[in-house]
Amino acid sequence: MKFESSESIINLALTCMIAAIICGSTGIAGGMVLGPLFLKYNMIPQIMSGTNQYITMIASISVAAQFIFME
Repeated sequence: MKFESSESIINLALTCMIAAIICGSTGIAGGMVLGPLFLKYNMIPQIMSGTNQYITMIASISVAAQFIFME
């Protein structure tokens, strides 16, 4: 992925932030929203897949930590 200007970086960051808020509010998986979003921004599919898996790992660890601290 090649960014032409800092404006495109800010645009991607804001779009991902909005997608994350929507995913967190509705309880759906982030990969369902971020996968097509990353492809729209011409991200290489292998990198997109790895990024989605990393996001899923972080979300799973945070949910597990919440269950541990609740008891």
